[in-house]
Amino acid sequence: MNPFRLLHPADPPKPAAPQVVRPRVLRPVDPSAPLLTASTLHTLIKKRLLAASADACQVARVDPADGSQRLVHIVHSNPELKLPIVAFKDPQIVQVFPERGVTVFGEYLFQRGIWTLTSDGARLRASLAEVCSFEHGPSGDIPIGIVGNELLARVVRGDAVTLPVDASLAFDGHGYLHALVPANLGGDRRWFHLPPPDPSVPYDEVPSRPLWPCPFDAEEAQLLILPGQNAYLLQKQDGSVEFWSDGTVTPVIFRGDDGRIEQAWCSSAGAIALLVSWKSRGILQHRLTVSGRIVFTGSFRMKADGFRWSSDGRHFAALLTHLGEKGKPDVDTILTAHGHLQFDQAFVVREMRVDNAGYVAYLCEHSETGAFHVRFQGAASQAFPYAWNLSMVGDAAVANVLDERGRICRAEIPYAAR
Repeated sequence: MNPFRLLHPADPPKPAAPQVVRPRVLRPVDPSAPLLTASTLHTLIKKRLLAASADACQVARVDPADGSQRLVHIVHSNPELKLPIVAFKDPQIVQVFPERGVTVFGEYLFQRGIWTLTSDGARLRASLAEVCSFEHGPSGDIPIGIVGNELLARVVRGDAVTLPVDASLAFDGHGYLHALVPANLGGDRRWFHLPPPDPSVPYDEVPSRPLWPCPFDAEEAQLLILPGQNAYLLQKQDGSVEFWSDGTVTPVIFRGDDGRIEQAWCSSAGAIALLVSWKSRGILQHRLTVSGRIVFTGSFRMKADGFRWSSDGRHFAALLTHLGEKGKPDVDTILTAHGHLQFDQAFVVREMRVDNAGYVAYLCEHSETGAFHVRFQGAASQAFPYAWNLSMVGDAAVANVLDERGRICRAEIPYAAR
């Protein structure tokens, strides 16, 4: 069977019941923490008052001290790491590092911004009055704060880079940030590709730095970083869409009215996935293409993090939510080159990852009981009150889970079979 054949919502089979296996590892990561309920833990994570490291080995949490003052306390898998007890005002945990400490947004010593806490003490990395949102980056979450009129500061690797609100951002294979910045020149909206920004130079002084003009004008543009070259998706003023790469412009053809590219994901191997939308007889339709091949089409939606590339950039997994009557969410489907799974309405997929063999791990929640399961290649964990922070290590899926006693644990779920 050609895995890239055109798929319709009625095609995917429901997944067979997975084999329930005991976690190979189920270890509390924060033995000194108070016991939690699932709802309390969800609220702490959403408010960024609790966060886990990417390897799920450690947890940082914010403990109340007095009034609006809070003490940041971290539990680390390395008992030799001793962090200072620092009183912050209204903090949010940005990132937990495996061996060094934590990054926190908050006010300390009357200075508000991004701070790092390590065994050497507290250090202000970037001044920032407010954080309005967070973006996912290759090295963790990126805080975004409003600086001035139509300017946003993005804190990358601990340094604040200020760029216009409508700048298009992309990261190269080394984690460096590239920006595509618009400018209105003579009635045309031109786009300029900046080299990786120098955090020491504020945006209002950028004109003194070299600008790389792109040979096009467009209403909207998106930058894609590919191995050895750059690519640009252009939404023209007349509504047409073009793909510009290596000096070649290719028009994007839609099957209906109001066509546009909603999302684009490029891999480390140079592959590109596109989510295209258009209207057919007044009904919004979507099409997902991978490396120029249509892999799914119909009435569905995808989130920005609903598409994943493997670390080698050669395998993908896509999470689609079918839309039923009147555009209401219906059921979830996970699509890969190996096959596709459609879930019962009672299950909602919360997180998803794909490894270099093309196998997919995912967290699913039962909408009626609220129970979470970690599933990976034919295996499923027992039900947990809560689970998050999914990753893949070797032959196992790894996640942070809440056990029945209310402890945060690190769980490893191995393959059921190869």
